[in-house]
Amino acid sequence: MRGVRGWRWLAALAALAIAVAAVVLLRTADPEDESNRQGVGIREGGTVRFATTDEPSGFNPNTSKDDSTAVRNVVVTMYPSVFRVHPDFSVRLDQSFMAGAELTSHDPQTITYRIRQDASWSDGAPITADDFKYLWEHLNGKNPKIDVASTTGYDRIKQVTGSAHGKTVTVVFNQRFADWQRLFVNLLPAHYMGRQPGGWNRGLDNHPEDIPSGGPFKIAGFTRGEAVTLVRNDNYWGPRAHLDQIVIRLVQDSDAQIDALRNDEADVIDPQSTADIVNRVRRLSGVRSQAGPSLGFEHLTFNLKNSILGELAVRRAIATAIDTEQLVDRLLRPVDPNAQPLGNRIWLTSQQHYQDHAGGYGKGDTHAAKRLLEQAGWTLGGDGVYAKGSERLELRYSTLSDDSLRKAEGELLQAQLADAGIQLRIAKANLNVLFDWISHGNFEIADVAWFGSPFAVSGNQDIYRTGGGGNLGKFSHPTVDALFQQALGELDPARVAAIGNQIDQQLWNQLPTIPLYQVPSSLAWRQDLVNMADNPTAGPFWNAGSWGFTRS
Repeated sequence: MRGVRGWRWLAALAALAIAVAAVVLLRTADPEDESNRQGVGIREGGTVRFATTDEPSGFNPNTSKDDSTAVRNVVVTMYPSVFRVHPDFSVRLDQSFMAGAELTSHDPQTITYRIRQDASWSDGAPITADDFKYLWEHLNGKNPKIDVASTTGYDRIKQVTGSAHGKTVTVVFNQRFADWQRLFVNLLPAHYMGRQPGGWNRGLDNHPEDIPSGGPFKIAGFTRGEAVTLVRNDNYWGPRAHLDQIVIRLVQDSDAQIDALRNDEADVIDPQSTADIVNRVRRLSGVRSQAGPSLGFEHLTFNLKNSILGELAVRRAIATAIDTEQLVDRLLRPVDPNAQPLGNRIWLTSQQHYQDHAGGYGKGDTHAAKRLLEQAGWTLGGDGVYAKGSERLELRYSTLSDDSLRKAEGELLQAQLADAGIQLRIAKANLNVLFDWISHGNFEIADVAWFGSPFAVSGNQDIYRTGGGGNLGKFSHPTVDALFQQALGELDPARVAAIGNQIDQQLWNQLPTIPLYQVPSSLAWRQDLVNMADNPTAGPFWNAGSWGFTRS
């Protein structure tokens, strides 16, 4: 589902970041100073109304439970991060929060962080090394009862200590970690967390208006099924937000989003990127919009604990019967004529290091799929569905309700697999219910998307390594684990890229997932709202503090 470096490490990261940034399809200008470049004055105050179909499940994005776009949209305005990824994919130190972050020793690898003296939570408590230590202690993977989205990098840290009244943080690693700039994102207020019933896992689910903020906004109210209200954090030490508040209102679907924007009931929407919806948005007067491929990719995840899907032959048959070219042609090309099927889980189609390892998979070869099943002992029944003993080849396909793109995708996949004697039973749910199903292993095939970052290999480790927080299907393979471990300590970007491709080849051999295509994204907003632009790694709220309305 992401600067400052020392000596030879600087060149290694810079080469990798530039390579990634130069080849991603979606190119967006950094809008932070858009109003200044255009000579536009910003009116202080006002409310932005954001209509969306996604509702937060809680407010700790470091957990697998809350690792979603809806949660990130809120917390990126509240929780400090050492580095931030901008729309041009550059990785930059957040200078409103940090005075510096530097590699100060190679052996052992040591990073010294210097927090700004005036950085504090909205309740007046200073932001210190205690907050860094709290995050590390809960993300290092040592306690299996702690719900984590990813332990990558944190599990290589030996100790976190503070000095200079907690404003200097020294992090010592016990294993080299090249992508250290992806760490210490979404810091939580340790002094507050220690008092909350439910602690790390559930302590931020209720009364979010009490959560101290370390950003330009804080939560003023949350009514499930209705809205989240963010108000300006007047105790924020950084640049003062132009807006008084942002109201994130839940609506049923993309049609309702468009209606809200047309009827002046919303200022910003993030609808589905289907051809019909994109074209309807473009026809709205007084509206600016953006649409294109994101850094995320759509895929099918198999629950390998399921007795049927535990058979590699079945997974191979499914991958052989699916026609990804048809999916892309029907779902994406009406919006993006250059869209392509995805044949790699680590690198995207437009990236320099991308290699298509799909081979014969994804070509819609139903005859070959049937041969694979029959060689594995499955017999085609009179109803056109394969069976082995008393077990029919019928699988539950879990996806989002009220999502027109995934509705069409599910119907296409259902028809493709039916031709190969595999029956899909489509189960739809809203975002929170679907995440609950998946996080508890209550699925067979899940249709979900992962969103990436410039740290392509380390960002994928926890999806595929044994016991990883993002490893939804419980996949485990020693070669894959070893390759990830090797890549994480590698400084040469070319070598990292090569190992990433070796990992993907192993994943095609084992098929814990099937990549389909890059996820499209879209954003639309009133033309008098400035400094708006989607961020493929952080979403549209990444710079909410600079949003504002033009002066009339």
